[in-house]
Amino acid sequence: MLDINISLIIGQIITFLVGMAILWRIAFKPLSGIFKQRADKIGGDLAAAEKARTDVERLKSDYETQMAHLAEETQKTMNRAVKDAQAVRDEIVTAAKAQGREMLDQAVLQIEVEKEKAVKELRRQVLDISMLVAEKALGEAVNGELQRRLVDRVFDQMEAKK
Repeated sequence: MLDINISLIIGQIITFLVGMAILWRIAFKPLSGIFKQRADKIGGDLAAAEKARTDVERLKSDYETQMAHLAEETQKTMNRAVKDAQAVRDEIVTAAKAQGREMLDQAVLQIEVEKEKAVKELRRQVLDISMLVAEKALGEAVNGELQRRLVDRVFDQMEAKK
């Protein structure tokens, strides 16, 4: 029935062991080296990824710090610009007020000059009218120089009473 051939079994075991030794030497050692290299590469990649993540977090932190610093600087610049603008506005307002006062003073001076001119013109006209009235009243021409002195004296007295 079943015959067991021991020499065949031993031959197969030896062949199997020789085949395994050959496979071990030819395939398993290089494959295990490849797997070890692959595992080392994956480990290196993981370490590089962790380092890159750490670097990114550090860069993000630096970026946020710089942004906060820039926001602070921007606020300072804006505050400085507002202060400068207010100073310029105050300066313009002060200059405008001074110019307005100067124009008002000039207008008052101009009015005084015009008033003096008007008074002199009025005096001259009153003098001319008075001479005409005196000539008509007396019926003859009065000495012009004498009449002018009299009118000037009357005007001086009137101004002294003011």
